[in-house]
Amino acid sequence: WQLHNLRGVQFQRARVPVDAVGTQMELIVAVDASSELKIAGIWVRFKRRNGKWSCQLLIGRSLLVKLMESIPRAELESLVMGSNLLHIVLRALDGWVSDYIMISDSVISLCWVTAENKRMSIYHRNRCNQIRMNTDLSKLLHVVSEANPSDVATRSEKVSLASVGPGSVWESGLPWMTESIEDAISNNILKPVKELRTSPEEDDEIGRAHV
Repeated sequence: WQLHNLRGVQFQRARVPVDAVGTQMELIVAVDASSELKIAGIWVRFKRRNGKWSCQLLIGRSLLVKLMESIPRAELESLVMGSNLLHIVLRALDGWVSDYIMISDSVISLCWVTAENKRMSIYHRNRCNQIRMNTDLSKLLHVVSEANPSDVATRSEKVSLASVGPGSVWESGLPWMTESIEDAISNNILKPVKELRTSPEEDDEIGRAHV
């Protein structure tokens, strides 16, 4: 019945707003995973004359999680999805994109990606290398779960028709995405990955989580 009601659901294309300062855009790549789905979405932003930013979903992808796959592994796979999708979009929009960030709410998977000197299994090493190949690590950030726009797509029990229609979080993002990235960092919504590790003991604990 839900699929029946989705017939004719509208989607607003990402456009340059009429009050945009210019045509240069920023991208926010947000990924998430649950025990069922892996999600990656890219939202496009244009600076507006009022000092804020527009925000609209440009493209999204989803994949089913493998049976018995752990959440941290699924989160790592979602980062691979996001980095690959980002690579494709950057090539397609060559000359349009001025900057980007990629965000995830998984501390473990983000620390795997940045653990360049840690010994890892082939599974983790190959995926981390793939992410590093397509994404500048300085543009990789942690986001609190409630501020992750991709989180809405991984909670199947909470998804409704309003979750994907015009004006929804999935299409229009969250309020912080219309502000500067610096503001989101100062408000503790985002955190650069280099700030995630607080001690060698915590680093070792995260490293053991891949076993």
